Amino acid sequence: AEPPPAPEPEPPPEALVEAVPEAAADTAEQPSASPAAEELALPAETIAVAGSGGQALPRAGRIAYLALMGEKQLPMGKATHQWEIADDDSYRISELVEPTAVATIPLFRPGRKLRESTGRITAAGLRPERFTEREDGRPGEVLAELDRKASEFRSAGATDTLPDNAQDILSLLYQLGYPGATAGGSLPVTAGGALRNFQLETIGDETVHLPFGQGWRARHVRARYGSAREMTDVWLATEHFGLPILIRTIDAKGVVYYLVATEVMVSREVLPSSAR
Repeated sequence: AEPPPAPEPEPPPEALVEAVPEAAADTAEQPSASPAAEELALPAETIAVAGSGGQALPRAGRIAYLALMGEKQLPMGKATHQWEIADDDSYRISELVEPTAVATIPLFRPGRKLRESTGRITAAGLRPERFTEREDGRPGEVLAELDRKASEFRSAGATDTLPDNAQDILSLLYQLGYPGATAGGSLPVTAGGALRNFQLETIGDETVHLPFGQGWRARHVRARYGSAREMTDVWLATEHFGLPILIRTIDAKGVVYYLVATEVMVSREVLPSSAR
């Protein structure tokens, strides 16, 4: 007998995303940000980079997200991305997820999770060298080392050859929007374990309506990996440095998670995107 067809990916929150130039039907309720988030939310300042053909990353920045879960988009907490790029072009990106206890989410155990990616910025974009993950209630940390000099990948006592374009699950979100980066084909990515091939696809340009009321032009990129269900969709702000302003992840069990930007703040200094 033929295997059952793979399930179709769940559509994004319709109140948040519409196609460009044709608007999608708005039937879902838009998640609301807290009054504090709405008061602090600032649009990223657009700064063109001469001769770059696009915009590169600001030297420092922070994105605050509302974390939602499931088809009903139940609020489950908040997340924060922060990054800093030093004068020697080394970078550090962190993601802190702070869930809240929600009685209506079955089997949900709240606990903070901290991910961190460190590496260097090159002419081709981000080249991570170390990825860590720590979570409340779990001893130790998940560690992956991407040794660029030795072209070696190390994780959990295992070693493998390191492809030059390898990313970690956090650096990937910023590599996809980097000027000149390819958002298609196959890309090796680690989430702390072995490298897995992510199949990338650019879906198209859309408009994302964030909780603080501004429509942001965004490029929708999809990454498939693992089982037929597993995928991550990222909406990259095309007029704001390619930053990830909406992220949707579907795990192996089909559970859907969203990160919806409620605040975007960046430094005025922008990293040149020309070759170093």
